[in-house]
Amino acid sequence: MNQSEYGELDITINLSKPEKDPKAIAAAKNAPQTAYPKCQLCKENEGYAGRMNHPARANHRIILIEVMGLAVLPSRLKQELTDLAAAVAKGEDVASDPVLEKHTSWIEELKKTYTFTEENAMDIILQETGKVFSAVLEDAGVYKNTEEGKNAFIRFVDTVNHEA
Repeated sequence: MNQSEYGELDITINLSKPEKDPKAIAAAKNAPQTAYPKCQLCKENEGYAGRMNHPARANHRIILIEVMGLAVLPSRLKQELTDLAAAVAKGEDVASDPVLEKHTSWIEELKKTYTFTEENAMDIILQETGKVFSAVLEDAGVYKNTEEGKNAFIRFVDTVNHEA
């Protein structure tokens, strides 16, 4: 469990469906595009019968990244976070690892605050991952945690209450 200003945030790794390989995503981007449907999340996809490389959809799907304090992270992070904790605990150069190098600037910032050991590295990495995810949720929110966002939310609630 990771504590956030909004309460406890439980982090889990989705191992049931691995992420697409970034190279496959890039290849798909550069492949000749068909006119319909544009993507699996596009509104016009609803009711589409499907084809070999594009599934049918009976309804429009909405992806939930957080439900009741549960953060579901991509499966690649299970090994990456473990390897990252081990590398930083041993004082290894994360930038020299082709898989971990994308985390270098984050780890360098964390080193300014923490002294990593084999005993605490994983706990620190998980706690800080929770903080990052909490910030992502804040940025993704329809109503920001600002005075303007709070006022907009109150207007929305008032509208819903008025119509009910």
